[in-house]
Amino acid sequence: MIKGTLRAVLISALVMAGLALTSRPAAAGGCGSPGCGGEVSNNTSRYIQIANCWYESDGYWYQEGDHLSCTGAPVRIGNVPDARIGLAPGDWSSEGQYSAYYDTDAVKFPGGCRTTYHWWGTLQSVEDRRNKPALWVRIFDPEHIYIDNITCP
Repeated sequence: MIKGTLRAVLISALVMAGLALTSRPAAAGGCGSPGCGGEVSNNTSRYIQIANCWYESDGYWYQEGDHLSCTGAPVRIGNVPDARIGLAPGDWSSEGQYSAYYDTDAVKFPGGCRTTYHWWGTLQSVEDRRNKPALWVRIFDPEHIYIDNITCP
């Protein structure tokens, strides 16, 4: 009886682990108020790209390139689910005009540029993408990333 119970527990754990590893989007669905999920603040003088979705099949933390598969082909742009948008200089992703981005899932570090940024409560870091393609970085709830400066030659 104990062996059967142990086997059932192990099978249940393996099934749950398999479900946790499937490729599912991290979308903003159901997140209806500012600050309820991942956030981005644009402290630069340039527009930056943010997305409100992420497929783990694109990579767990990072995705190199100009596009994320979750935003479709052609790319969905706008204040809608599974899309991306240009976050205006000085704006924050949890402002009212970005309601589909209250839970932002990714920010794009532009290729060919040097970006200075920091996560809430941390020191400033640099992502140097000069001579490299763009890099999308995943944002988990309730992280907040501040893009401080972008310099492109």
